[in-house]
Parts: sequence; structure tokens; C-alpha cells
Amino acid sequence: MTKNLVALFAAVATTACLVAGCGGGGGSDVVASPGSPTPPPPGPARGTVTGTENISAKSTAEIDAFNADGHMGPVAPGETASCAASFRQVDYVTVDPQGLTVTASAGLLVPVVPPGASASLAAACTQGRPLLSFQHGTSDTDGFEGANAHGTLSQTLAMYFVAHGYVVVVPDYLGYGASLGHYHPYVVADAEATTVIDAVRAARNWMSSADGAASGVTLSGQLFLSGTSEGGYVTMATHRAMERDFPGEFTITADMPISGPYDLTTEVLNDLAFADSTHNEEAGATAFLLSGMQDSYGDIWTTPDEVFQAPWDASAVDLFPSATYGDDQSAIDACKIPFNITTAPSPPEGSCARTPLLQSAFVTDFNAATPGTAGGIARGHVDDNDLLQGWANGGKNLAPMAVCYGDPDPTATLNATAARDFFGIDAIDVQTTGPDFITQWMVYATANPGDLEYHGGIEAPGCTAYARYEVFDSFVSVVP
Repeated sequence: MTKNLVALFAAVATTACLVAGCGGGGGSDVVASPGSPTPPPPGPARGTVTGTENISAKSTAEIDAFNADGHMGPVAPGETASCAASFRQVDYVTVDPQGLTVTASAGLLVPVVPPGASASLAAACTQGRPLLSFQHGTSDTDGFEGANAHGTLSQTLAMYFVAHGYVVVVPDYLGYGASLGHYHPYVVADAEATTVIDAVRAARNWMSSADGAASGVTLSGQLFLSGTSEGGYVTMATHRAMERDFPGEFTITADMPISGPYDLTTEVLNDLAFADSTHNEEAGATAFLLSGMQDSYGDIWTTPDEVFQAPWDASAVDLFPSATYGDDQSAIDACKIPFNITTAPSPPEGSCARTPLLQSAFVTDFNAATPGTAGGIARGHVDDNDLLQGWANGGKNLAPMAVCYGDPDPTATLNATAARDFFGIDAIDVQTTGPDFITQWMVYATANPGDLEYHGGIEAPGCTAYARYEVFDSFVSVVP
């Protein structure tokens, strides 16, 4: 989305199904009252694999070719792929914010023994391997698929992790992949965490199935979490939910959220106050998140014009994820959203209207948290959905966690600093911290970005490299 990225107006899904009765066993505990009909049998358990598709593979040479010019991220000197990789889409059972059963999907990337490998390398690629759940950043287009072997993220994860013995699951999220057409609960913390938790269950279930056994790969039981931008937020939300709701099922080995909007309230207020004046486009993120809030809660507005100015009240709702508009600018060019969110007039965009996105009364009520108004309700959801609260274990993380960011990204810096102060954890500025091959790549790429946007194209791979080399590998006994 935008490099300021995406922390406007998130919410937490707290349906009864998410709070109770929707754990790994699936179904609800329905008690029939006298004379009532027998309740139907429970559906399949959350995380049950319902199918696999889109299976493909990459050789070690193909994995190395992805970053042959060093453009896609920092790699340790002399390192090449040790293991090949298989890619598949795993469809699985989860629930949405209303507690309804949904078929979601995730990419599952599994190490493969390359031809001619020694017995020791074959064992290192397949025996007792760690599982990483990696959460992707914002995708305006509904075409994102974690199993896409030609996608930038999937190839990046193959290069850093699968080629060195990690099994990786990449949840597509609701609204993508197998759940295409469902709304996306954009940065709705517990809803997104639910989708990830069930993806981890599905990955484990597939690995223990006949197909998984046929791959020759076994899991060690270690579980790592990471993700960038929206995915950084979802990663931290998943960590919180696993320790709060499923402490007997999941033991997180280590976690590194990257450049996520953890401190929602502060970021939202800053965006409303400063995004337009600093020429930072946030209309796409705002429309995305307000739509997700309304879809998840149903209580923000009765009609969209209570929140959005005309003509955007007729075009901004449920605009993303989109089959037509792959990014914010294409939607702006098509007169679906303006550039500005609060300030009139919005910059000229062809023949499009120049009114800002949001009603001024909505913004005023949001800032003042006015009870009973659309703005006040939205503000309440944002406050409730801040990730710097609501943790078990005395309000802090139990498993090791550090956050990563790059100093040239002011929004990521603000959120990382807030997380550091709240949790008492390390906040890694990847621009200046880490082994020389990472910091040198960061400095060069920042000064010579080419077609790389800092937030997604420089900061994200830099922090992903840091997560593997400096954090996760230290917990893994054999890294091929």
C-alpha cells in the first residue's frame, strides 16, 4: 500500500466463536434444550486440510537465480541454496469474524533434497526441520497467493529459509486464495490471528499426512513467526493469541515482527493530522480498513455517507482487495478514491472530484472519541485493537521477540520504538545493526533504490535477512 502503511482504523474480532468453542477441536458445544431437535454434528476442526493445489518446484539453481544480481536482498557472502523447494497451496478450515466456517488457503514451501546430495545434506534438508509462519504485507490486488513460485515473497522466502532447511507456511489471509470474494478483515487483530493459527495447524496436519510423509521431511517442533508491514502486525497479533488462548498447543521458539503498525491509536491520530500535509497518500489504507471494520463489526455506519464524502461514499467501500486495481494509484486514477483523507481540496487527479475521503464530522468525532457517533465507534475499535495491550503472562510476551525496522521509515520507527518501550525488547534498526553484509546492502540499496520502494523493497528483505541470520538460525541445530 503506502510506505506509511496501513495502521488506520483496525479492530478486534471478538465473536463468541473466536473467544470460545473454536479451538483445534472444531465445532461448538451446543446443548439441546428439552424438546429441541438434535443439533447437527460439528463441522471439521479448524486447521483441517481440505485439499492441495498449484504444486510446483524450484531447483537450487533457480532459487539462486532469483537474486543473482544481489538486488532482492542481502545474502551471507558465499552462501548458495543447499536445498531445493516445493511449493503448494494448502486449503484449510478456519472461521471469519462472524464465526462462520470458511475455506482459506496458505502457501506451503517445503525443502527438497537436490540431485546428487550427500547423505548428510539430505538429512539436513529433511530431518527435524523448523516451521516458520511468515505473514505477508498489504496486497491491494486480490491475486496474492503464497504458493506462487514466481511471486517475489515466495521466492524471497525460498532463498532465505526453504533453501536452508526451514518449512515455511505463508497464509493468504481471508479475501485471497481459496477465500477469494470474502471480505478481508484488514488489520483486525484476532480475526487475522485466527487465520494464521489455523494455517499453522494445516501445515502441521499436511506434514503428518501421507503426502507429507512422502515428502520425506519431518518437523522438529520448533515454531518461528515473522512477517512484514501488515504481516508484522499480524505476526504480533498471532503471538499474542497463541500465548493467550492456546498455550498448551503452541510453543513459539522466536518471533520477529517487521515494520508493523503495533501502536495503532498513535499512528491513526498522526495520519489524520499529518498525512495530507506531508503529501503521504493514505486514502487507500483508510478505505480498506474502514471497510474491513464495517464488514467485521457492522456498527460503524448505517449508510456510507456518514463516514465518506461524496462521491467516495459510492466507490470506496469494499474497494480492496481488488481484481481491478492493483495499487492505490490505479484506484486514484480511476476516480475511486482521492489522494487526501481530510483536507480540501485534494490534489488534482485528472477529472476526478477533489473532495477528501472522510467527512469532517467523522474525523472530529474520531479525534474526540465522541460516544455514539461513527467516528467515536471507530476510535473505540482502534483503541481496543492496539497490540500494546491484552497479553497474558503479566501483559508481556513469553517467547523471545524482537522487532525490526529501518530508520528511513518514520512510521516503522515510531511503532518499533513503542513496542520496545512496552515490552522491554530489542528494536533492531537494520539500517545500522547487524553483520556487515546486511548493513552494507541496506546503505547501498537506500542510496541506489532503482525501482525498489524503501518500506517493501529494502527494509522488508533487510529485516527478513536479519531475522534468519541473527535470530532464528541461532535456535536451529543444523542449518544446511
